[in-house]
Amino acid sequence: MEVGLAGTLLVYAFAARIPVLVVMCLALSGNWGTHYDAVPARYQDVAFWNKFFAVAVLPQMCLWISYTVVIGSLLGEVASAMFGHRAVRAS
Repeated sequence: MEVGLAGTLLVYAFAARIPVLVVMCLALSGNWGTHYDAVPARYQDVAFWNKFFAVAVLPQMCLWISYTVVIGSLLGEVASAMFGHRAVRAS
């Protein structure tokens, strides 16, 4: 079964974003004072889970994963067109 570039990028995106989501959860709940828990002023008095969903889950799991797959696929197509497609097969 061949996964292809988009599948590989999707796996990579989840592998990269899930740890960030965990760190953001810890930072938001512990008020670390880092960029992981910096939120816009409108979220200062919002309940933890609502804040976590709005500033961590939605951006990390929707925005950044789709960005990774779309931009990575576009750049992969550009690279393939420029340098030619060479299939790499596992022995």
